[in-house]
Amino acid sequence: MSSALGSGNVVATVRDNLFCLKLSYDGLSDMELFSHVHGPAALGETGPIIFTMDINTDKTQCFELTKDQKKDLDDELWYFGINSEKCPN
Repeated sequence: MSSALGSGNVVATVRDNLFCLKLSYDGLSDMELFSHVHGPAALGETGPIIFTMDINTDKTQCFELTKDQKKDLDDELWYFGINSEKCPN
């Protein structure tokens, strides 16, 4: 049995307290259910959801950051995940 791996790219920009994302991906095993920014979490750990991207957009979205969120982002404690029916977690 073979399995295909999905791949993706997130470009993030920060200006003042505005955090903007542009997401692209290919090769998901099923239709996207959710796209989330998680954190804070160290490498290999799971973090809570911070932001959820709208599913019916062109995958460009901006969010307002708090001071603590900006620090966690600067400390590289965030990661991005895409969930589908076959990969809900």
